[in-house]
Amino acid sequence: MVSGDEITLDEFRSSLPARQQKAFTDEAFELIKDIGSNLEFPEGEFVKSILSYSGVLMTGRYKTTDYIKAVEYCTYISSGSSIIDAYRKTFPDRALRRLEDGRAEITSSSAATIYHKNALVQKILTQATIPMRLFFRKDKYDAINVLATE
Repeated sequence: MVSGDEITLDEFRSSLPARQQKAFTDEAFELIKDIGSNLEFPEGEFVKSILSYSGVLMTGRYKTTDYIKAVEYCTYISSGSSIIDAYRKTFPDRALRRLEDGRAEITSSSAATIYHKNALVQKILTQATIPMRLFFRKDKYDAINVLATE
């Protein structure tokens, strides 16, 4: 795979399921590249995440931009951000608008928690945890074996 900064729209589309290829417009691809250039993500990591979780798009009818933002949010969660911080980073305009409107800052019981419970977010988070379980499966069994023999 080409790194996120070098990948073209055509290369990106060809990596997606056939049904989803047309949904990713030039604007959506630019949004992906903009988010991917964020200093918090390693180079090309966000593009890989978008492609890795693209199977989730086959499980329902989702807007492309909603999917992109959900993957961004889940990437922040996976990298250790709290629900609130991930929401603020994903939707800085919403957090700013709340403050400008004189409403309280985003708290754990507000929009961040509601967004975290979103079906699309939950499907991506579920898919993201499966590879980690498989990745550490051998270590888990080795540790159990050591404990059993002691």
